[in-house]
Amino acid sequence: MAARLALWAIAVVFPVPLVVFMNVQMNDAGPLRFTISLGLIAYSWWLLAILLSLRPRWLDRRLGLSTIYALHGVLGVAALVPAYLHRANTFAPTELVRTLGDVAFWIAVGVLLWSVLFMSGWVTDRSAPIRRARQTLERVFRRRLSLWIHRLNLVVVLLIWLHVHLIERMTQHFEFMVLFDAYTVGVL
Repeated sequence: MAARLALWAIAVVFPVPLVVFMNVQMNDAGPLRFTISLGLIAYSWWLLAILLSLRPRWLDRRLGLSTIYALHGVLGVAALVPAYLHRANTFAPTELVRTLGDVAFWIAVGVLLWSVLFMSGWVTDRSAPIRRARQTLERVFRRRLSLWIHRLNLVVVLLIWLHVHLIERMTQHFEFMVLFDAYTVGVL
């Protein structure tokens, strides 16, 4: 029980260094820093969800696969809340930056909907048409549907990484960018 609680605590604390570095280095208005912080929280949680999807053997032995999958799912879903708030309350300096953020957000929403409909047993077990659709898709993708869904999460992360690297207000803070890239490279 203590190990599970520690894992959930780590998930909550995982974005803190990025948020703190950005807030210490950036001198923009508080509301802007807050909405940027929301984007960093979402990004961090998606990175951690990707890391958990790899089912680290040492973590699996200690906590069990069900705990890992539960946190993976919660982080993936929960990240959409700060991502939406970030998207709705910040302005993009260029159209490309906005487009990259929007595409990443909508892919993440699509992955969530796809996962709820096709990967969670509580929907497919109760709906024959959805179950048949899932079985058809599994034949087409040769039972590697879950793998393709998780690859879309990598696309989301790479789009957000590029989104941040194209924002001058972010890239002018060298220490923050080093930490941002370390988070990304460390997970990928």
